[in-house]
Amino acid sequence: MMGPPQLPKRGASGPSSSPSSSTDRAREEARELMLQKDEIEAEIGVHSSALKSQGADMTCPLVDLEGFPRSDMDLVAVRTARFHVHRLRNDLQAVMNRIEEKLHEVYAKPEPGKAAPEAPAPTAGAAGAVDEESEWAVIKGVMPGSPADEAGLKREDRILRFGALKARNNDGLKALPPLVQAHENRPIQIVVRRGEGEGGGEKVRLGLVPRSGWGGRGLLGCHIVPL
Repeated sequence: MMGPPQLPKRGASGPSSSPSSSTDRAREEARELMLQKDEIEAEIGVHSSALKSQGADMTCPLVDLEGFPRSDMDLVAVRTARFHVHRLRNDLQAVMNRIEEKLHEVYAKPEPGKAAPEAPAPTAGAAGAVDEESEWAVIKGVMPGSPADEAGLKREDRILRFGALKARNNDGLKALPPLVQAHENRPIQIVVRRGEGEGGGEKVRLGLVPRSGWGGRGLLGCHIVPL
C-alpha cells in the first residue's frame, strides 16, 4: 500500500538555471505528479471496490434501526476502507494542486528564443484583454450528454481562453490534455466566441467540469482543433 505522496520539493537550493532548464524541470515534475495521481486514483478504486463488496459506501450507516452494529457486513473492513479512501482523497487533492502549479510554471513562460519584441508597456489589464481576444482553437464536435455538452459548448465555438491557457501559451494545444487531466472533477472557466466571422460574434463564458464515466471517451466529450 502506498504511503502519502512524496511531492517534489519546492524552493530547493542550487545553482541558478536558465529559463529553458527551469521549464524542463517543471515539465518533468508535472509528469511525475501525473503518475502519482494515477497511482492514487488506482488505490482509491481498490478500496472503493472493497466497500462495494460489503454492500457499503462512504456514507451508509453502520448501525441498524435499533442502533446496534450491522451484522450484514464486516464493519472493520468497511471502516478501514473508508479511512483509506478519505486519506487518499486528501493526497489526491494535494497532488492535483501541485500539478496545476507546475503546469502554470511550464506554460506561463515564453518559449526559449522567442522573446517578444520590445514595445511600450501596456496599461494595467490591457495585455490580458488583448490576449483573450485571440482565437486559437475551435470546437468541431460535441457529444450529447458529455461534460462539454452540459457546459454549453457548441460546434464552431472558437476558444479564446481555456483555464489559464490563451493564444500565447497553449503550445499548439499540447498544454490542453495535462490541464484537463489536472482538473478532473474540478471546474475550468473557459471563454469562447460564438457566431460569424473571425473576431466577430458573441463572447460567451462557460464553466466546464472534465469527468469520466459520462458514457463516452475522454474527459470532455468534444473535438478541439487548432486554428
